[in-house]
Amino acid sequence: MLFRSTLRIDTGGTDAGTYSVAGGTALVFNGGTRTLNAGAGFAGTGAVVVSGGSVLNVNAALTVNNPLRITGSDSTTLTGAGNLTLAGAFTWDSGADISGTGTLTTSAVTTITNGVPGVGNGLGKPWVNTGTVNLAGDGQLFYYNAPSTFTNNGTFNLSSTQANPILVFNSSGHAFNNAGVFNKTQSGTQFITNTNLAFNNTGTVNVQAGTLRLDTGGVDTGVYAVPAGTVLQINAGARSLNAGSNVTGSGQVSVTGGTVDINGGYAIAGTGTTSVTGGVFNVNVPLAFTNAFTLSGGDAVTLGGSGNVTLNGAFNWSGGGNITGTGTLTTAGLTTIVTGAPNVSDG
Repeated sequence: MLFRSTLRIDTGGTDAGTYSVAGGTALVFNGGTRTLNAGAGFAGTGAVVVSGGSVLNVNAALTVNNPLRITGSDSTTLTGAGNLTLAGAFTWDSGADISGTGTLTTSAVTTITNGVPGVGNGLGKPWVNTGTVNLAGDGQLFYYNAPSTFTNNGTFNLSSTQANPILVFNSSGHAFNNAGVFNKTQSGTQFITNTNLAFNNTGTVNVQAGTLRLDTGGVDTGVYAVPAGTVLQINAGARSLNAGSNVTGSGQVSVTGGTVDINGGYAIAGTGTTSVTGGVFNVNVPLAFTNAFTLSGGDAVTLGGSGNVTLNGAFNWSGGGNITGTGTLTTAGLTTIVTGAPNVSDG
């Protein structure tokens, strides 16, 4: 973006007054630590940029209506104990970090990209989104240091080309809480990892293309929409699909690891396919599967639970997978059992 006029500040300082940034101009903090105390703020419609290894330390509650950009490696940091509301466009790129105990709230459009090979943008701060977040380009969101929770109350668009766009760099106790709309729009397999991060869905997750792989645990009361040609893969952690939850569409659910407890809706049983080739798949509600169901992969792979399960389509059982639990299994289609030593028990 080109600006008619730019004021660049290459030193640190402490502020309790207002910077007026007119439209078409930019205020750039490009070095040192800039501390914003009570009374500090920004006016006008011009851009505010934090770059060059600068630290912007927000010490008191602050609302910024100007466009804000943080950029320039992990030495550039937005931090502080004050609650910060970004009501204007927010651009976060090139490995810059966000940290501190104050809550960040974004209510407009946030764009996250990397721009620098091999780096990710580090989140170490509570963040609530009520607007739209675009994890775009080659964008990657790292959770790091202090346990951090991102809560999406708006729209989160996952269009990054990264295979692992949301991940944990270090520490534990992190959470991604989707209470709004989460859209996966990029083709191919993309995974959210690892078990130090809980992915909890109380809103709607739309798998619009490719495979969304969850390498995390979580508790869900929302909807996963998995249309034809797409896959929801659960690969690690303990995931509870509780009352109010549902998995819909005519795509595929692939359980390759972890433990999945179906305690709510699972409409995809009637419209799509389910395969369990790793981990444990517990059905704790009465459920009828219309299409093919696959259970395979060794003694650690289990179909269990307390719900009665009816398999109306083909049932392919191989490789030593186990069937356990107190619910009754009814097979109404063709059952094929091959290799291994399948085990049936009452748990």
